[in-house]
Amino acid sequence: MSLLRLLPLLTLLALSAAAADDPGPKTVLKSFYQAMEAGDAPAVRALFHTTTDAEKELADADAAQLAAARSLGEAAKNKFAATGDALSKGMPLHDEIAKLDSAEVTIEGNTATLKLPGQPRPLRLIKSENRWKISIADYAGATPANIADQTAVLKDLAAVYTQTAADINADKFPSAQDAQRSLQQKLQAVVANTLHKHPPTTAKTTTQPKQ
Repeated sequence: MSLLRLLPLLTLLALSAAAADDPGPKTVLKSFYQAMEAGDAPAVRALFHTTTDAEKELADADAAQLAAARSLGEAAKNKFAATGDALSKGMPLHDEIAKLDSAEVTIEGNTATLKLPGQPRPLRLIKSENRWKISIADYAGATPANIADQTAVLKDLAAVYTQTAADINADKFPSAQDAQRSLQQKLQAVVANTLHKHPPTTAKTTTQPKQ
């Protein structure tokens, strides 16, 4: 068989191999959710698409807090065994993974939108270096106005997880319940600090004069 006659077959095989190495948006999002559940920070970070330094810092902060949470879980499991399950379990995303089968996907060039059932707005994925990646701005709902604050909150959460893990390793908690109580108090402090800096806005009401 001549080389010319083999070319169509070789081309088809090459295209098939490329398609196999290029998972679609649904597969990428499933991998992302699985990495989140497993606390696999490097895998999560690798699936984020960023375009600005601020977005890169946000993606790094998100991965860092996930890594800190995983370290906390490992410390709790090593110290308290089964009673530390509440501190060692990853983020449950089974329902989100199950919804992917019925997700609506629209692809236009190097941009894809994926909408899960019941999701208020679609998630955007960008094809970069022949791989679909999740837009960190879409995923976090980040805007130029709030991205710095979101990054700061993620860093605060990472610090809380890291400190709690250190306290567990230093035998500062008699039980897993004590560790969990301390963690909740620290997390509430992060929330309170965030609300103090950015209090929720309330609609102004006007009273009409009586006629």
